[in-house]
Amino acid sequence: MAAMNRQLSGIVVPIFTQFNAQGGIDLDAMEAHMEALIEAGVDAIFVGGSAGEFIALDLEERELIAERLMKGTAGRVPFLIHVTASNLRDSLRLADHGRALGADALVAVSPWFWKHDDESLASFFGAIAERVQDTPLYLYNMPHTGNDLKPELVQRLVGEHSNIVGLKNSQDDMIRTMAYSAMPDTTFFTGSDITALYALSHGTDGIISGMINIVPERFVTLKRAVESGDSATALNCQMDLHKYAQLFAGDIRKMKAGAEIAGYGSRRCREPLGTLSDADYEVLRQTLAKELAL
Repeated sequence: MAAMNRQLSGIVVPIFTQFNAQGGIDLDAMEAHMEALIEAGVDAIFVGGSAGEFIALDLEERELIAERLMKGTAGRVPFLIHVTASNLRDSLRLADHGRALGADALVAVSPWFWKHDDESLASFFGAIAERVQDTPLYLYNMPHTGNDLKPELVQRLVGEHSNIVGLKNSQDDMIRTMAYSAMPDTTFFTGSDITALYALSHGTDGIISGMINIVPERFVTLKRAVESGDSATALNCQMDLHKYAQLFAGDIRKMKAGAEIAGYGSRRCREPLGTLSDADYEVLRQTLAKELAL
């Protein structure tokens, strides 16, 4: 099947979910954070991703966030919604909701906890794709799920479903990056901060990373430097991103605290994950100020 038209590229931010002191969703804070990110030059907004703590949200909250923030974008940037839940039925509900909202694209991560073979994964993603045939769907390969989307399976799904148009891969594997980037009729985003420059320089269409919430300007500058051939600026940006990646080490508590220090939202996370302690927050603040000038 021929793939449908694809427009997405560049810096796509999987926006943090903001919580109030009572643990509820703070939609006003989320919209304010989104406005700051758009002002910083990001190319698209993505809600309900792993950086958005979707695993801690119920279906109604995920739908409410999508409704509020999509309305807030007012068409200024593309809007993506993550739809995978703990079972196919709820995933289809979220896909229906995202399609009805008119999202520019939906995103589906692999099922988690249980180990799935390729046929099971193909059935899961195929069911979502068939449900929303007129909406672009991106696959999301996240190592934490325990279910790897191998290049052969991705290519098969792209061939079988015209609305599966690409994927995000969060692995730091440069061989995988080359394999995904080389796929025809496929848009590829990397989620790896430490290989971002390599990926953008070898055919990757963009970056989807939780760290964009913290330092959006560095990612935007990196993309523009690669596009213009400014290798010195691109390398400096990559060195900064590598330092940030080492410091935050994928810990969403530290990442949200870093965003708060940078002036983007609150560090509150929802239980049982918990919020970074005041003592650890102060250590992080001093480290960022001393070593990374944040």
